[in-house]
Amino acid sequence: PAKRPSALLGQSAPDFVLPAITGLDRPGLARRDIVAGKAVVVNFWASWCLPCRAEAAELDILSQAGKLALMGIDYKDESENARAFLKRTGNPFQRIGADETGRTAIDWGVSGVPESFLIGPDGRILEHVEGPLSEETVRRWGAITR
Repeated sequence: PAKRPSALLGQSAPDFVLPAITGLDRPGLARRDIVAGKAVVVNFWASWCLPCRAEAAELDILSQAGKLALMGIDYKDESENARAFLKRTGNPFQRIGADETGRTAIDWGVSGVPESFLIGPDGRILEHVEGPLSEETVRRWGAITR
């Protein structure tokens, strides 16, 4: 995992509207959902991504801390596979958008999954982590208060 310079750091999160994963009990995701006056983590993941499986425990810890809203974007995935993945690993996300075409990932500058973005209460991107979240990042982000 690494902090990779992103052209979006310090800028507003890109505009997007994504549908929910078909058959999942979580709503879809749009930019308006991550600009709600609180800090948010947006995590790009996929069921076919092995590092995403490794990251699942860290995302669960971050979710359990309850200090950040955790939103997911399922990248170029089949709904059935995404649902099975979340059933196996647990679902830490409050909302999940299905980025079936990968267009949203391109707009965010994502080069692979997993990738995570820490968004401030004002909707600006504060940090970008390429690869699975580390224990240190989860500890630091988990201490952030809304």
